[in-house]
Order: sequence, then structure tokens, then C-alpha cells
Amino acid sequence: MAAGDMNKYIRNLAARYAAQGDQDFQGLADERRRRPRRAQVE
Repeated sequence: MAAGDMNKYIRNLAARYAAQGDQDFQGLADERRRRPRRAQVE
């Protein structure tokens, strides 16, 4: 799986959990968003 696809998949997963009221997971998703994006190596 390409790195970009994996990122998208994890974000979707995080959004789905956050929608269910899982605050810990929401915090984790926010933390990922704040981190600068690394150069992607395929």
C-alpha cells in the first residue's frame, strides 16, 4: 500500500472512531495532523 493511501486510511479510521466519541483516538488524529509531513518513500 502506498504511503499516501495508508495515511488516508488511518485518517478515515480516526475520523470514524472520533464520530463514535472516542476522545483518545481523536487526540491521536489531531497529533498526526500537526506533525510535519515526512518525504514519502515508496
